[in-house]
Amino acid sequence: MTSLRLILSILLLALILSPFAASSDEKKYKAYTDIGPIEKSELSIAGIFSDKDKYHREVLTVEGTVTGLKYKKMFNGRKFTLFGLTDSEKNTINVYARGYVKDITDGSEVRIYGRYSKEKSFMWKKRYNIMKARKIQILDKSDGSKP
Repeated sequence: MTSLRLILSILLLALILSPFAASSDEKKYKAYTDIGPIEKSELSIAGIFSDKDKYHREVLTVEGTVTGLKYKKMFNGRKFTLFGLTDSEKNTINVYARGYVKDITDGSEVRIYGRYSKEKSFMWKKRYNIMKARKIQILDKSDGSKP
């Protein structure tokens, strides 16, 4: 009887502590998007938009200007950066980057390496033209200075 009580106590303790163990994943999670040099690509945002099905779920490199920069925090504490990557023809890809990418500002010229999705669903909302940035290279800051 005492061994059964011990096993039940351990299981109960594990159930109680499991939410705290889940919150410690933040330390193990790769929290930030890398910043550094990226090889230039001939692909443009307009080129992606011309054949969205071809590029859906592909890892791509594109260049553009940062617009609508926002820093957000999820309910679990993870930080992320959202912005639009716009080309000269006003085509825009919505970019999601892990962590707060502090080195960019609205108007910065950047090169993004990441996975493009023509559509993503989150709860009841659908988002279109999303790119999850794996790496960001700042080409020119909004004040005209080089990084």
